[in-house]
Amino acid sequence: MGSIVRLTWIILLIVIGALLFRKGLQLWDSIATIDGDGIGVSFLGLEVSDSVKYEDIRYYAGGFITGGIASFILALTQWGRAYSGYYR
Repeated sequence: MGSIVRLTWIILLIVIGALLFRKGLQLWDSIATIDGDGIGVSFLGLEVSDSVKYEDIRYYAGGFITGGIASFILALTQWGRAYSGYYR
């Protein structure tokens, strides 16, 4: 039972990490195409900020990319612990 829960946790971390990383790349690409003062940023239907200034978009993009990479690293460490025999 613990193995199924751990595998579910790993898959969830990978999916969330991929979504965070993708959102960061989308924000980074949108820096060149923004007209006006800024944009609203949302993630998974939740509004993160309703008006991000043009100068601050790169910080949001970096935060999303960093969060995605951190989720991938956490998933890899959990995978190693689950299947390397560390706890056996």
